[in-house]
Amino acid sequence: MSKISKLFKGSSSSSSSSSKSSSSSSSRSKHHRSRGGPTPQEAIHRLRETEEMLTKKQDYLEKRIEQEIMVAKKHGMKNKRGALQALKRKKRLEAQLTQIDGTLSTIEFQREALENSHTNTEVLNNLSFATKAMKKVHENMDLDKIDDMMQDITEQQDVAREISDAISRPTGEEFDEDDLLAELAELEQEEHEESMKRMGGLHAVHTPRLVVVPPGSAANTDDPSTSQPTLASVLAAIGKLDNDMNARFNALDSNLQQVQTSLADHTARISDLEGFANDHESRIAALEKRCTELLETNKSLKRLSL
Repeated sequence: MSKISKLFKGSSSSSSSSSKSSSSSSSRSKHHRSRGGPTPQEAIHRLRETEEMLTKKQDYLEKRIEQEIMVAKKHGMKNKRGALQALKRKKRLEAQLTQIDGTLSTIEFQREALENSHTNTEVLNNLSFATKAMKKVHENMDLDKIDDMMQDITEQQDVAREISDAISRPTGEEFDEDDLLAELAELEQEEHEESMKRMGGLHAVHTPRLVVVPPGSAANTDDPSTSQPTLASVLAAIGKLDNDMNARFNALDSNLQQVQTSLADHTARISDLEGFANDHESRIAALEKRCTELLETNKSLKRLSL
């Protein structure tokens, strides 16, 4: 009777323990359900702990295998039975070590998958956050306004181009140096022709027939039959012609200086206008760069929103 009662008690105790274990497992499952299951961080942490434990066991088994090899070498053929027992233990330890290697590979694969999933979740959350921020930014942006702004920029570019064309056109008096040189050559030719006309009578006068009247001589110069051009009159004519030529050359030089001064003033004005045009073009380039950045930002925001 005592044995039967003990059996019943054992069964009751086992049933109670099983009910307790089932209740504890159910409570744990309920607890996990209430918590929504373990988080990826908790699972990764537990997997790392398991990896550390198995790694320590690997080190222990490797040391045991080395010890068994030393024992087998120590016994050798002297104690064949002891050596064989050591080799058997080594084989069992190696089998455990192989199992641990496979388990570590599985755990590492699972951990990496969890880490990747957690990373992907964080990436998706950040993308969602960025999309919301993008929508908030786009609330104050309008494509029609951007198109209008681009049209305004295009119009301003056209205006700047017209201004540059207007500045590049010469204003005021235009002087061509080749034309001035040609005019100077014509004036010299005319002056030469006039001088030749003035000295036309000299071609008929031969130098040996020139009469040099000494001072105090009583030569009758009033007689037309004996009046001939003297050396003094020829030199006076040449001097007068030389003075006329010098006067004309001085006048031409003065005109050239005036032309050069006018050209210098004109060049200075053109330089000032070119500086203004360059400043205007730099401002337009800055506006174009800003609009390009806005368009690129808009495109990237559209791609992210899609």
